[in-house]
Amino acid sequence: MAKALYSGSFDPITLGHLDMIARARLICEHLYVGIGANARKTNRLFSFEETKQILEQECAHYPDVEIILIEGLIADFAPTLEVDFLIRGLRPSEDLGGEMQMAHANLKLGQIETLFLMSQQPHISSTLIRELAINGAPLDDFVPKSISAQIVKRTQNKYKEHNGTRNN
Repeated sequence: MAKALYSGSFDPITLGHLDMIARARLICEHLYVGIGANARKTNRLFSFEETKQILEQECAHYPDVEIILIEGLIADFAPTLEVDFLIRGLRPSEDLGGEMQMAHANLKLGQIETLFLMSQQPHISSTLIRELAINGAPLDDFVPKSISAQIVKRTQNKYKEHNGTRNN
């Protein structure tokens, strides 16, 4: 069996992410879940350390899963872990183009293969989760119950900070 790395910004962590972790760990001996910075995603809801703690709590029952923080490019970082492949999740029709580009870059830069797993959960984007949270929609079907209220509170606070108080 091999070692693999499943990475993302995980901000916020979704049930789709947790489903991918549960399934990915079955096809490798050791799964690293790497929390990395995404230049396109600024203004995090949860700090990297908070995200790490939440993932450690949610994955505590998996002895073969290790939560880590990633610095720099995956293509540069993955060899330091001696992983055999990367794991990426795909939502139907939304992710393929961007994920293929990333996989190609990682192969060219780091000589590391990417294995794609299709999402089984109705995995929605963090952007949509934030939009639902701004409007007070229930999130329990999309994120761990342990962080649902925090997401709503933090999202609404950030919205108010950047756009002023809403008038409904």
